[in-house]
Amino acid sequence: MLLKLSLIFIVFLLPLSCLATSATVYYSGGEYSFKEGVYDENGAARAKYDDTLDTVGWGRFVVQTNKDFDDNVQAHAAGLLEGALTHTRLFQHRHNIFDWFLHHYVPGGIWPAAVWNFLDTNLAYIRDNIKNNPTDDYWVVTGLVVSQFEGLTEGYQLMAPVTEQLTELDLWMYNTAGDLLDLATAVSPEMRPNFDEMTRDEIMAYTLFRDHCTGLVRLTEGYQDIYFAQDAWFTFGSMNRVFKHYDFNYQNDIIKAPSMTFSSYPGFLFSFDDHYTLSSGLCALETTNEIFNTTLYDLVVPQCVLEWVRVRIANYMADSGEQWTSIFEKENSGTYNNQWLILDYKQFTPGQKPNPGTLWALEQIPGFVQKADITDHLIEQGYMPSYNIPYFKDIFKISGYPSDDTFWSYEDCPRAKIIRRNASSVNTFEHMKNMMRYNNWEYDPLSQKDPGNAPASRYDLKPKGESRREAFGALDSKVTSYELAKNLMVEAISSPTYVQQPIFKFSTCPFIFEHVGLPDEYHFPWVKWDFNTETGELNDQILEYDD
Repeated sequence: MLLKLSLIFIVFLLPLSCLATSATVYYSGGEYSFKEGVYDENGAARAKYDDTLDTVGWGRFVVQTNKDFDDNVQAHAAGLLEGALTHTRLFQHRHNIFDWFLHHYVPGGIWPAAVWNFLDTNLAYIRDNIKNNPTDDYWVVTGLVVSQFEGLTEGYQLMAPVTEQLTELDLWMYNTAGDLLDLATAVSPEMRPNFDEMTRDEIMAYTLFRDHCTGLVRLTEGYQDIYFAQDAWFTFGSMNRVFKHYDFNYQNDIIKAPSMTFSSYPGFLFSFDDHYTLSSGLCALETTNEIFNTTLYDLVVPQCVLEWVRVRIANYMADSGEQWTSIFEKENSGTYNNQWLILDYKQFTPGQKPNPGTLWALEQIPGFVQKADITDHLIEQGYMPSYNIPYFKDIFKISGYPSDDTFWSYEDCPRAKIIRRNASSVNTFEHMKNMMRYNNWEYDPLSQKDPGNAPASRYDLKPKGESRREAFGALDSKVTSYELAKNLMVEAISSPTYVQQPIFKFSTCPFIFEHVGLPDEYHFPWVKWDFNTETGELNDQILEYDD
C-alpha cells in the first residue's frame, strides 16, 4: 500500500551550531504526517535532534516510539524523523566520506556499475525474503530494519532541497559504508590487489585505509568492574558525529533489546564504529580485519544480508553473547569483515569471577565465521584487545595474513605490545579513558617512531616524506562500565587524540580533502551521554578535557 505523507512544520531561524529541534510523526488511516516543533507521546514516534557538533563534537539524536502502533509503523516513523531532522548533516557527511572512498578505494574515482547492481539486487533479495517469510522471526526483525530505512528515505526526501535529493538506492549505499570497504573489491575482480607483486610498504599503505579501530575490554583487579571501549579510525573528514539513543516500544516479544545507545553519524541506522550499549545487558564492539586472500571475495554474492543490517538484527534479537553470534552469522555477506566482541553484563557481578558467557568473540570472512566464548581468556589475561588482526588462528590463516612479519602478528604487532604493557595497570574508569587516548609515538619505543602504531593513531603526524601520511586515524573514544551500561550510558570524546599531541585543525592541516560542515578545530571534551526519552531534554554532562 502506498502511504501518503503530509508535512506540518515550523521554521526555526537558529544558527546551525545551536539548532535544537523536536518533531513527532503521526500515523492515521495509512498516512504519516510529520510535525516539527512538538515532542508528543501520542504520535507513532517522537524525536529530538540537537546539532551540537560545533560545541561538543557530536550531535545528539533521541527517538522514542509508541507501543500502541504496529511495529513496522513504529520503525518507519522513527526512520522518518531521523531522515527529516538530520538531512543537512547527512548530505554533508555523504559528500565527505564518498569523496574519500572514491579517491582511496575506487580506481578511476567512480563507483563501478557492478556495485550499484549488487546493492539493487541485494535490497530486492532482502525485501523478497521479508515478504515470503512473514512468520520467520529472523525476517520479521529484518523487516523492522528495512522499515526504518524506508522511513529514513521518506524523511530525507521530504525535507532535503531539490539540489540535495537522493534516491532510495543512494541512501542504501550510504548506509552500506562499512560494507563498501570490501564490496567494490569483491564485485570488481580487476580492482583486487596482487599482494605477491607488492612491496611491504605498498601492502601497508593499501591495508591502512581498511584498518578501522582499536577495541579493549578490561576486567579490573578483584573483578571490580569490566570496562568496554573502542576508538573508531577513519578519515578525519568523517568527523560529522551523532550520538544516538533509540527507544522502540515494539509489541513483538522476540525483541530483546528495544533500546540502544550508540555512537554514529547522520542518517546511519547503525554505528559504523561500531560501539553499542543495549537494553538486553549486552554491549558490542568491532574492529576491522583485512582480506589478503582475495579469492575469498568470489564467495560474495548479493543474496545475503549486509553486515550493518545483521548487526541491527542481532542487537534486537539476542539475549546473550552466544545468541548474538549465532544470529549474526546467518546470511553472511562477506563484507565489512570484522572481529566482534560481545559483552554480557548480566553474567557479571562486581567483586565476583565472571560467569561463562560473559565475553564472546566472533570473526567473519567471506564464506566463514568463527566464534567462541572467551570469558576464560578474559579472566586469565585481565583484558581482551582488538586491533585489526584476527584472534582465531583459522581466520588468520584463511584470510592470508603474512605469517612472517611482526607488523601483522596478533601477539607482536605494536598495538599488541602497547596494550599488553599498559592494560594491566588500568583499574579506574579514568585510567581506561587515558588508555584509549594513548599515543606517545615520539618517545615510546613500542610505537617504533610511528604515530599510527598507537591505540589512538594519528597518521597525520607522520614526518613529511614518509608513506602513509594522511589525515587518518582515531576519531574518538567511547567507554562504558557496569554501572553506566545498566542505564545505557556511555562516556565519549570526539577528537583525534590531543594527549601529548597537537590539537587537530583543518586550517593548519597540510592535506587537501573534503570536510564540508565540520568545525575547524577538534578540541572537544568528554561527554557523559544520558538520554531522557520521556522529555527529550538534555541530561548529558560535559566533562573534562584531556589536556
